Amino acid sequence: MIKKYISLFFILVTVGLSAQTYNMSNTPVNTCTGTFLDSGGTGNYGNSQNFTKTFCPTTPGSIIRFVFTQFNLENNADFLYVYDGNSTNSPLLGTYTGTDIPLTTQPTAANTSGCLTFVFTSDTANTASGWSANISCVTPCQTIIASLSSSTPAAAADGIIKICAGQSITFNGAATFSTSGTGATYTWNFDDGSTAIGQSVTHTFPTAGVYRVNVVVRDPSECINSNFINQVVQVADPPSVSIYSDSDEQCINTPLDLQAIVTQQTYDYNCAPPVSGTTFLPDVPSGSVVSYQTSVVVDCYDASTTLTNMNQITGICLNMEHSFLGDLNITITSPNGQTIILKAYSSSSLGGGGGGLHLGDPFDPGNNADDIAAGPGTGFNYCFAMSGTQYLVNGATIPSVNAPGNSIVAGTYLPSQSFASLLGSPLNGIWTITVTDNLGSDNGYIFNWGINFAPSLTPSSLNFTPTISSVVWAPDPTITATSGTTATVVSPTAGTVCYNVLVTNSFGCAAAATKCIDFLDAPAINLTPNDLESCTNVFNLNDEIPEILGTLNPSDYDLYFFASQADAEAGAPQISPNFTASNTVTTIYVRVEDFSLSCPAITNFDCVVIDCSPPIPTATISANTICSGETGTL
Repeated sequence: MIKKYISLFFILVTVGLSAQTYNMSNTPVNTCTGTFLDSGGTGNYGNSQNFTKTFCPTTPGSIIRFVFTQFNLENNADFLYVYDGNSTNSPLLGTYTGTDIPLTTQPTAANTSGCLTFVFTSDTANTASGWSANISCVTPCQTIIASLSSSTPAAAADGIIKICAGQSITFNGAATFSTSGTGATYTWNFDDGSTAIGQSVTHTFPTAGVYRVNVVVRDPSECINSNFINQVVQVADPPSVSIYSDSDEQCINTPLDLQAIVTQQTYDYNCAPPVSGTTFLPDVPSGSVVSYQTSVVVDCYDASTTLTNMNQITGICLNMEHSFLGDLNITITSPNGQTIILKAYSSSSLGGGGGGLHLGDPFDPGNNADDIAAGPGTGFNYCFAMSGTQYLVNGATIPSVNAPGNSIVAGTYLPSQSFASLLGSPLNGIWTITVTDNLGSDNGYIFNWGINFAPSLTPSSLNFTPTISSVVWAPDPTITATSGTTATVVSPTAGTVCYNVLVTNSFGCAAAATKCIDFLDAPAINLTPNDLESCTNVFNLNDEIPEILGTLNPSDYDLYFFASQADAEAGAPQISPNFTASNTVTTIYVRVEDFSLSCPAITNFDCVVIDCSPPIPTATISANTICSGETGTL
């Protein structure tokens, strides 16, 4: 995620004031010289600190500048927030942890006060050497406006560059300068952890997703551009393609449909990535409280987007374990300071308390020292949303494995106070979670936490699903027709035919699939058997089997008789081999099936009723006939 830390830089003005050291505290300072140190001065800062300090210039018309010579905080646990003005209501310039901070930090051109406000928070465990920064006052820089002059490939009509994973883009930067661009440098951030320097750079995006590319244009006086180009790059994977058919075997001369099954992935930009890393929630010292506090920087929504519906927060989720729920108070604070309680410490009306129930599956040997030695247990996911039906303290329980007692099951629970109290909060900015341990004898760990907003709030350019651009079947003589993702195949001969399809999505990413079909021949029967004749209208159709099978072994085949060609092809309804004809000539259709093949052979013969009555006797000899060998008078 791009961190919007860009600010206008200015030309240094020498100010003749005596140097002084200012440690981090809640005391505001007006100065144009000196050194800014963490609360520990030359040593480490302390645990559980929360300071806010504003620096303003003493020289009229100037602004204050800090050049950091050292910066070292406990990574992802302790944070320095810098606001562009004289209070925390001013825009956030940046959030810094570990060793990550710009060398030079100063107000933007929009900041007429010339002041900067610093907020420092530390957790309850581990410290570091902190920071040291030289303070000076400067006068305004020239105005620099960065832009993307062109790219290869070029952006689509919607302004988005669309490529396939593994493809490269050449970015050509440009800028307008109110004074001079001589000696300016261009530093690119590709939103995937990579950077490059140069007015024209080429970068390969190996992983599919959504990226926002930005460039910092810096002149020799360390002035930089005041705008973001926020060039959106959508990177897609090839589609997932397979070929489906009702069967992998098909009879010859019988059509079969092949269907290309295409699956496209949906890609979403995470505007609020979760905070990860194991954080210890120590037991509180007697008479005090200890809070775990860390923040998510949200910066990809439209600047004017605010929370207008409490269901636009779909969940505030923590993966954690703790050996005593009754200790805890959990809150969320929005970028403009609105705070609600997610889990109350003691108020039963707000779902507070919780007694000896556990969160997650903690180790709980019984005393703090042994708890610490036991290390982290197993975290469960606990989410707070208005879709929850009960408070966390009222959730179902399961027996803990690592500790005596029961644990609240993972799930989504009602917050102690409604999200309605956050309405009007801007989405962009710092969202801070605070977990406070109020009692002794128990501790726990937070493994990660995050806030999820409704997908409908995300700018449309930051999520996408590719569509199918083309489906091309490799030519084959057995393909008789194609329509969309479907190909119809028919083979006149037996054998195996393999079919290939190439699917290309709207990003130009292509994927292929192959499927082989075994075309099977029918049994080699006598297709022109002699007719079956009978002196009566009663026939035994099985008498025709030898005529149909010829030399084939009858034990390898099944024969079925039908009244029509259509019935024979469908395999039903059959007629009995003991057949009584109602006509002199009746055509019988035969379906022959091989035990080892799925394709039938179909033929037919006639049942013919013939006349088998005795021949008519010879005509009677007249009385006047003289037979051979007789004598007489006619």
